[in-house]
Formats: sequence, structure tokens, C-alpha cells
Amino acid sequence: MHPPLGARREGRHAPKNQEPGIVITNPPYGERIGEEAEMAALYKTIGDALKANFQGYDAFVFTGNLEAAKSIGLKTARRTPLYNGPIDCRLLKYELYRGSRREPKAV
Repeated sequence: MHPPLGARREGRHAPKNQEPGIVITNPPYGERIGEEAEMAALYKTIGDALKANFQGYDAFVFTGNLEAAKSIGLKTARRTPLYNGPIDCRLLKYELYRGSRREPKAV
């Protein structure tokens, strides 16, 4: 089993000299005792890695921890309800872009 994006070095950067593509990750949900406290920090690391290194990509995060997913810190483009056995999960889509999509304020 591979560690989630952000937890291993080679998963932190997009391949160089290639067109943007898709990033998919299935980080831990924190279902085991004692893991819940670590989940927000892990999901924040995932969001930071996506933001900093994967501009132009679409990213998908499959998770059963909707509270920790808020720590990713990116706006979801789509949320698809799914189940992993009995666990209520979401496939979260993020459209990663450079800069801001906010409209400049009229002066």
C-alpha cells in the first residue's frame, strides 16, 4: 500500500515537461483509534501539495472522512457520493489553477 500524496517525496511534484493531467488519491479516513487527530494535518498537507505543485491538473480525493477533507483548503468542483463497503464516502474533484479565479473588484 502506498502512502497518500504529500506523505512521500515522489508524490509531491508534477512530472516535468508534460501536459497537466489527473491526480487521484485515497488517503486514510482515520477509522482506527487514535488516527483522527492526525487526519486534519494530513489532509492539509495534501491540499498544500496540490495547490503548490499541480496547477492545471484535475485532482480527485476519495475519502470517508468529510470533516478532515475540509482541511484540504480547496474549493470542490464536484462531490460524488460513493460507499466503501458500509462507509459513506465522497469522491471530491478539485480543478487546480494558477492564481485566483475571483473577479477583480470594480473601482
